[in-house]
Amino acid sequence: GLDTLPDNQNVSSEFDELLSAEIGLEYSNSQKSQASVDHEKGRDWSLYLSADHANGETFPKLNASFDFGFALPWGNSSIWLYNSAGSASGDSASSLANFYFGGFHNNYVDNRAVKRYRDYETFPGFEIDALGGRRFFKNVLEFNARPFRFEEVGVPSFYLSYIRPAFFAGTLIIDDSLEGGRRTYNNLGFQFDLSFTILDHLPMTVSFGYAQGYEDWNEVGDEWMFSLKVL
Repeated sequence: GLDTLPDNQNVSSEFDELLSAEIGLEYSNSQKSQASVDHEKGRDWSLYLSADHANGETFPKLNASFDFGFALPWGNSSIWLYNSAGSASGDSASSLANFYFGGFHNNYVDNRAVKRYRDYETFPGFEIDALGGRRFFKNVLEFNARPFRFEEVGVPSFYLSYIRPAFFAGTLIIDDSLEGGRRTYNNLGFQFDLSFTILDHLPMTVSFGYAQGYEDWNEVGDEWMFSLKVL
């Protein structure tokens, strides 16, 4: 009964039954200083092997990531570089033989990570799942500015904690792309996260962001994002 891919809701499927498996390794060694609101330095890596089986054919995929960052002299600010790459096999005519990218991926009401643009399958400035192909390399350069803290805004049952700005620039290179051949995409954007607390101890975050998308540095689209993270 599948009309679209389970992980890519904007991609139509040509099958109604699917068997999927995934195995992977993850490593994280990141640090943050006192009064920080996010990791400020360190390194993380991951390696995943997955396979989808449908219509009597198997589609293996391999994707890896390596991220590293360092703190800046200005309190609680940092620079990070997020890198990922992947390769897919199988009949290129099938939707399962490709990776798909696009969008911030934040929901209007959410409970997952706030900065979703760090994930390999996102690419703000383009529609969700608008970009795709069999092999890819992606990197995102991120600058986390020092958060601005509110000292006396609100009452004990509802008060503001801080707002943190982040700015990012990304490059996505896709081989055997959905558009044909090798394609190079870029984006520039920002995201602000406003943290507040209700009922004395329930933290929430309102995020808003904007990104412009480019192909060979020719602007082709843009995107606004608004999201409320609950708890």
